[in-house]
Amino acid sequence: MSLNTSNTPDGNGVLIYNGEMILLYTTHVKMTFSHANSAVFKGTKTGSLYLTSHRIIFMNKSKTDALKSFSMPFQTLRDVKLEQPLLTPNYLKGGAQALPDGQYEGEVEWRLSFPKGGCVEFGQTLLHATEIASRMGPFNAPPPYTQCFPCVYYFAPAGCYMPPPGSFNGFQAPTDIFPEKPKEEAGGGQGVRRDATVPHAYAPWIKALSSKSAH
Repeated sequence: MSLNTSNTPDGNGVLIYNGEMILLYTTHVKMTFSHANSAVFKGTKTGSLYLTSHRIIFMNKSKTDALKSFSMPFQTLRDVKLEQPLLTPNYLKGGAQALPDGQYEGEVEWRLSFPKGGCVEFGQTLLHATEIASRMGPFNAPPPYTQCFPCVYYFAPAGCYMPPPGSFNGFQAPTDIFPEKPKEEAGGGQGVRRDATVPHAYAPWIKALSSKSAH
């Protein structure tokens, strides 16, 4: 995982790597952390959540919070669970291992809740992703992060990072549950992409699903 490496300097845009696809997007998600040795993780964070072909990205709505963005490539996740208690809302929880040069060292435990609904659908998709990535991760571990600023990035064309309608490489994202799309205008949401020389990590679970669909 990495801290504040997936946002533009002004905090208004998310940085998406070349070759990365946004599979699911939703807003008004709440995120909390535990067992972290930094004050930046204290308190409840509210913002937007991206599930891409490579990772999960949380973008904090607050412009004054020290935590601007939080990225968790699938290979860094551990013990991801979808909790469905009887008397309280559903939530996702798990742990994440810090990546080299990810602005943090060690591990953190995280928890995601979805006040607008969709926790089960998002969680099932994420669990499927992490299960496949866990089998392939040792052979395809992500490289260290490069320094985010300064970096070359530019506004993405409309729909640049959204998968085509229907299945994407044999994978059908539950977009009917998450109809929202990231903003494409300048300064917000999907409207910025990072021109990285090498993508941070390819999506082993998407490739595995594609191979399965061919048989």
